[in-house]
Amino acid sequence: MMVDASHRIPSARARVYDIVGKRAAILAFHVGAHEINPYPYNSKDWEMIQIADSGGLIGVIFMNCWLMPRESHRGLNFIIHMIDHIVNVVGLDYVGIGSDSDGFTDPLDDLKGASQLPHLTQRLLAEGYSPVDIQKISGGNARHALMDD
Repeated sequence: MMVDASHRIPSARARVYDIVGKRAAILAFHVGAHEINPYPYNSKDWEMIQIADSGGLIGVIFMNCWLMPRESHRGLNFIIHMIDHIVNVVGLDYVGIGSDSDGFTDPLDDLKGASQLPHLTQRLLAEGYSPVDIQKISGGNARHALMDD
């Protein structure tokens, strides 16, 4: 069993962490970091630690209002900032891409869809992430969390 903590208010997420604990992988398939942008659905650092301790995954969303505290169109910069933050809090093995680009109405100007994902790869390389790191972020960590391998 896996539990997705995305789209839950903070009190509901806290209850999930209390109930599930380390018994199953807790996933936050598409969120941002509350410490960067205090959007109600973004995960706080202590939550990210709970998710990592469960063997779960934090997937970075590509939606403007979750990434940025104010209206802006610098989405790719904020995705990198979110990834860096999560890596600093819980390590590289618990971060992934959680675009949620299957219907939101405000896509990032510089990453409007899957065809532009190579822009993210290029930026991660430029920021010092290795090809192995990028493979983990781009799906390897999700596979590990989902397959429990």
